[in-house]
Amino acid sequence: MCLKALAIGICTGYSSDIANETDINHRLNKLYLVMKEELKMKKIRRNSKKGFTLVELIVVLVILAILAAMLVPALTGYIDRAKKERDYQAASVVYAAAQAAITEGYGLGTITKPATGATGTIDQTNASIYELAGVSSTKVPKISFTYDPNLIITEGWVQIANGGDTHTYHLKTDGSWEADDSHTW
Repeated sequence: MCLKALAIGICTGYSSDIANETDINHRLNKLYLVMKEELKMKKIRRNSKKGFTLVELIVVLVILAILAAMLVPALTGYIDRAKKERDYQAASVVYAAAQAAITEGYGLGTITKPATGATGTIDQTNASIYELAGVSSTKVPKISFTYDPNLIITEGWVQIANGGDTHTYHLKTDGSWEADDSHTW
């Protein structure tokens, strides 16, 4: 009843004994509707604040920067390993082409078997290696393989050029490859 009396006083500006009951109810309903509309507007204003604060955006950017800082070295390592693997594969293809060129050269009489205990050499001057491998002399500028009296390659070096980088790969006597940029041609 206190709220009703307060509402009557605010709405009417009269004391409660002057206003009649219908007038009071009418003014209270009007006050109720005004207050209801006002609450609805406050809710709309409160809900219409969409977006992020500057602090929230900075926190997200810091988190993304930390993740990027952790990811870049890992990706760089994968890229380097992929490039090295690509070079090993190219060197293996050149090795297979060189072995085929030796066999073909022997069949055509352009390559002779070395004497027992000696070795023969095939290098980048043999153009059929590039043709058989399907690579250019700019991609593989230098090749050097030694072969035994059975015409089997026993050891060799292949230089692979990628852009400005040039790497040398050594085919060891056990048949495995290793990077060997210290080899002098």
